[in-house]
Amino acid sequence: MPDIKLGSLFDGIGVFPLAASRCGIRPVWASEIEKAPISITKRHFPDMAHLGDITKVDGGKIPPVHVITFGSPCQNLSLIGNRSGLAGAKSSLFYQAFRIIQEMRDATDNLYPAIAVWENVMGAFSTNDRMDFRAVLSAFSDTEVPMPPSRTIDTILNIILFVPLGFFLPLLYKKYHHMKTVALTGFLFSLAVEIVQMFGWGSSDINDLMTNTAGACIGFLVYCLLSRILPANLKKQLQSSRVNAVAEVLLFAICTFAIMVTAQTWFVHDVLNVP
Repeated sequence: MPDIKLGSLFDGIGVFPLAASRCGIRPVWASEIEKAPISITKRHFPDMAHLGDITKVDGGKIPPVHVITFGSPCQNLSLIGNRSGLAGAKSSLFYQAFRIIQEMRDATDNLYPAIAVWENVMGAFSTNDRMDFRAVLSAFSDTEVPMPPSRTIDTILNIILFVPLGFFLPLLYKKYHHMKTVALTGFLFSLAVEIVQMFGWGSSDINDLMTNTAGACIGFLVYCLLSRILPANLKKQLQSSRVNAVAEVLLFAICTFAIMVTAQTWFVHDVLNVP
């Protein structure tokens, strides 16, 4: 088996070297500044060199390796951080890792490293309107990656998504004939969705809570306008019949999905001209 070598930046307690060693890859060096994790990796990998502060490492002067791994600081990318992104004081160290990679490639005629692996939090996908993730992709591919700003589109889609909720609730149930009740229900429903997204299904964003709630409120206002022209007996029938209520809830789900997919397709394909 060939001697595949690995270097680990922002090494922490040596998770990447541990995984690599179990796959027959030899950890050669690591960069870390905290004393406690360094003591752990020294105990588990006594032959692995420690390079210290990443800002002082010259990629062209350290032993070349086939694989460089790095989990750059996530504090400015995390959904519970300040969300300043790659411009933040800590998360901007991402660029130091790529500086080292480029220096090593320049010194080895682009032979090393052959593979670079970046690990980070889910929030890295969405900071600065996804432009930070675009910068990451551009760095890895060494080319400009097209990625249109999405905030306006996301805002509109998140509002549209909850308009049917705000419309059907007061139509079906008398207790939802107040704006604050509909707004609270929309907020709680959106919060439930965001909590699910935090555990791996999609990307959670605090702005979604506000836009979803606004959509529910707009739906309620639409109901208020239309209720002036709906026959009184029709409204009474809808609010008193459990069968019709179930049917309308199913219709709401179908309409919500159709509106979401249609709006997304229209914005992405027709407005942005993205294939």
